[in-house]
Amino acid sequence: MRKAIFLFWLLALLVPGARGESPQEAFDAANALYEAGDMNGALTQYTALASAISNWKIHYNMGNCLFKLERYVMAKVQYLRARRLAPMRPEIRRNLEMVNQRLGEDSGRRPPGFLTVLWNRTLNALPMTVISITLILFVFALNGFLVAILLRGKSKWRIYGLVFFLVLALILVGLQEIRTHRLAIRDTAVVTRARAQLRSGPGTSHTVLFTLRPGMEIHILEQREQWIQVTASYDIAGWISMESVEVI
Repeated sequence: MRKAIFLFWLLALLVPGARGESPQEAFDAANALYEAGDMNGALTQYTALASAISNWKIHYNMGNCLFKLERYVMAKVQYLRARRLAPMRPEIRRNLEMVNQRLGEDSGRRPPGFLTVLWNRTLNALPMTVISITLILFVFALNGFLVAILLRGKSKWRIYGLVFFLVLALILVGLQEIRTHRLAIRDTAVVTRARAQLRSGPGTSHTVLFTLRPGMEIHILEQREQWIQVTASYDIAGWISMESVEVI
């Protein structure tokens, strides 16, 4: 009996979260390790959290740890996982650009202009639920003006009100479509193995088409057992072993 009690308390001391630690407390503890410069310790804590909780901040911070440890390929994997959960966060985009430069994938694109930044921040600040609820309210108002016109006849203010809420409703529908499109990111993967081979078919007997560099982002089209069909650009497509990639 005493041995069982001893083992219980030993596990409580060694297993993260076994002492009743909340996710926020565990996240704060990992952040404290990061701020103290213990990247390996922070990464261990974040990894344990990521296995239980799906949150973009955890993957983003894991990417930061890996970047500090100069493990750039895996840092890109974590940043992409963060982007999948929060596709419009500007800090994720900036860090992805930074890690791509370290991997020799600098796109050379100009930084976005003021209007583009403002547009992205506006989209990011409007949750889908807020857009949906506001759209419903505008549709109700639109129907109210329409019923008023049908029952009481046309007037300048009723027509203005109808047009005003119709335009607002159309804008919100457009915003909702943009958000939905951005959230519907295709399955992607990152090449993690040096000199990974892209073949013409799913298997080592097929012809080698290209050799892909570590850190390259690829889009998954199909999977057959341990092989996936991917595209890396408009000109590069083929099959690659699952052992050579990390799926996002």
